[in-house]
Amino acid sequence: MKTIHLLCVIAFAVCITSNVNSQTAKPSAFTIPVKEFPLNQVRLLEGPFKDAMDRDIAWLKSMNNDRLLAAFRTTAGLTTTAKAYGGWESINDGLNGIRGHYLGHYLSACAKAYAATGDKDIKTRMDNLISELAKCQDKYGNGYIGAFPESMFDDLNQGKKVNWVPWYTMHKLFAGLYDVYIYGSNIQVYPVLMKLTDWAKKKTDGLSPEAMQQVLKTEQGGMTEVLADIYAVTQRPDHLGLAQRFDHRFLLDNMAQQKDILTGLHANTQIPKMIGAAREFEVTSKADYRKAAEYFWDRVANHYSTVTGGHSIGEMFKEPDNLGSYLNVDCTDETCNAYNMLKLTEHLYSWTGDVKYADYYERALINCILASQSPAKYEAIPAGMMTYHQPIKSGMWKRLNDPENSFWCCTGTGTENHVQYGKFIYSYDKEGLYVNLFMASQLNYADKKMTMKQETSFPENSDIKLTFISATTPTKWKVRIRVPYWATNGVTVKVNGRVNPAKAEPGSYLVIDRFWTTKDMVEISMPMSLHKETVAGNNNILAFMYGPIVLSGKLGNAGLTQQTLFGLNGDQTFEKLHVEAIPIPKLKGATDDLNTWIKPVTGKPWLFQTVGKGSPSDITLMPYYKQFFERGAIYWETVPE
Repeated sequence: MKTIHLLCVIAFAVCITSNVNSQTAKPSAFTIPVKEFPLNQVRLLEGPFKDAMDRDIAWLKSMNNDRLLAAFRTTAGLTTTAKAYGGWESINDGLNGIRGHYLGHYLSACAKAYAATGDKDIKTRMDNLISELAKCQDKYGNGYIGAFPESMFDDLNQGKKVNWVPWYTMHKLFAGLYDVYIYGSNIQVYPVLMKLTDWAKKKTDGLSPEAMQQVLKTEQGGMTEVLADIYAVTQRPDHLGLAQRFDHRFLLDNMAQQKDILTGLHANTQIPKMIGAAREFEVTSKADYRKAAEYFWDRVANHYSTVTGGHSIGEMFKEPDNLGSYLNVDCTDETCNAYNMLKLTEHLYSWTGDVKYADYYERALINCILASQSPAKYEAIPAGMMTYHQPIKSGMWKRLNDPENSFWCCTGTGTENHVQYGKFIYSYDKEGLYVNLFMASQLNYADKKMTMKQETSFPENSDIKLTFISATTPTKWKVRIRVPYWATNGVTVKVNGRVNPAKAEPGSYLVIDRFWTTKDMVEISMPMSLHKETVAGNNNILAFMYGPIVLSGKLGNAGLTQQTLFGLNGDQTFEKLHVEAIPIPKLKGATDDLNTWIKPVTGKPWLFQTVGKGSPSDITLMPYYKQFFERGAIYWETVPE
């Protein structure tokens, strides 16, 4: 805690010094009514999510700092004998403007892992990286740090063609440094971050608004977001101006005017821009930022997404409400998109506490994020590898990164995904606590001087127990428990063994308002049931869910090898694999009463079987988030009996 306090003192001193001569009026920040708990106040307990976090931390510890730093040291003119990682990180790949992106993600993941667990080895790795990046920055001399030459930004400013996405990559480094400042208790990172921010300002100062908009036609990641975050720390008007310089007016203005122009745009380029708009609303209270972010979220979540909550076809937005176009494409549902949509969802939820955001969050968290990490070793490849695309096309499979060459964008966001599960489980406002997600965890609710434990194996079981294991004195406040949209079989809530009389409506919060004290217990039972979703515009294409869990058909592993399951050569696509397609069963005479023809498999938990409806044979279904190293199918075509 002393280190955190010292960082705050340093930041405050810098802010005061920087603002002595400022005549610019400070914008009015939006008061966020529903807040997240800091990651270090939530600890995951045994269960599927902690298992995923542990695998992710093992992956982080397998990384070599010198290899991560190799391209940064080379660019700065420092000596290194380490071999850089391959694929997108390769030094031998010419002037590659995405090289170095992974180190930024790695810093963010280490910072969040340290906050979530207190792991000292992770902190040592993170601190070493900050120290070495500071040496690179000092060697360069003007605040720049990068794994490729600074001249690439000059080329971009002059309208020249550049190899890939320099500002996108720079955002990852900015975000990594910022996350270390917020989560990492590192005293060295703040001046490094400030020097890099000043460099970014100087690099864009000479551009006209028109020239800057041309620059923004090249993917820039979440530069707006992280610069708005930095402004929230420093309160320097020039930092807010720098954040707003990265506003992409074409997207922002159309979204604020509620015009859907997304078709044909690269999906994961747009989502971070709207996260930036959400953050800018929070630091300025400007209504157009909020309008843009809320409209964009609604369009993507409700009109461009599949049953899993994911989206994109070949990384692009295609026609809204036309999921049929997903069914014949290999590369769909980019994992980065889900990562960023959850980040945007957190912002929008904090403004209203609207349960629709929490329902979407749960859907994408289980069926995109938990579903993106391999739970087991495969031959020589360790557990914990991550997906790029999660194909919706029937008969396809999840293709994962390998430890040497597949340092994709989704390897980067994937590295962060599984150490930050604690972010959205709980939130709070002036009236008390929200329980948004069902995840085995322990919460230190400092404001109420209370510790609470949530016991559950969710999503493998939907029974939840909340126990107040310490409370100084009885205090009256509200506990609001999310009743999911899928909880249509009735919800039973008991407080200290007595049934709570309040009615639990699906898609709402059940409110328990009472004095809380040590050993109080809340037990929640929410039986899951089968339900279906159809493809917009085609009721003959069905997907099946059990509670919040998307079910996928088990279609065997014909033609699948280590080469086809992992991106051993760094290639994230399926096109060059030339694996023969397999025939996909259809459903004949499917009726609305799913329980009459989809039955649990006796003695095999979480397996279901169609009965007399599959053609040419019946289908075995399993949770999509558990399915790896085999072919699957989420959507099914129905035909008459």
